[in-house]
Amino acid sequence: MFQCGGNLAFLKNKTPRNDGSTVKFYLAFWSLFWRLLVDSLNYALEFGELLNSQKQAIVTLIEKKGKDKRMIRNWCPISLISVDAKIASKMLARHLQNILHSNQNMFVKGRSIFDAIRSIGF
Repeated sequence: MFQCGGNLAFLKNKTPRNDGSTVKFYLAFWSLFWRLLVDSLNYALEFGELLNSQKQAIVTLIEKKGKDKRMIRNWCPISLISVDAKIASKMLARHLQNILHSNQNMFVKGRSIFDAIRSIGF
């Protein structure tokens, strides 16, 4: 179940969502609608699907620095997902970080797969 402590600082420099709502908007009005967002995400968790507006993304191109802009291979496509989805993703990541097994090395912040080699004890 999703819970939120109210800190959105991790999102301040992120892109706006597809409806134009920016992170600054979320920060300004967080106290008014955070419960609705948490309820919405819990509903999605229970029924296995986000709302359509939460699943949508905008695909855009970002140029590779120092490359010829006229060549399509010098552009990288990225997907701009909604702030709702970013919040859900971050909350899940933090929850998983808290329950990860202590001897897990891969996909754990500050650890590497190579740490596992050291624990084998050659």
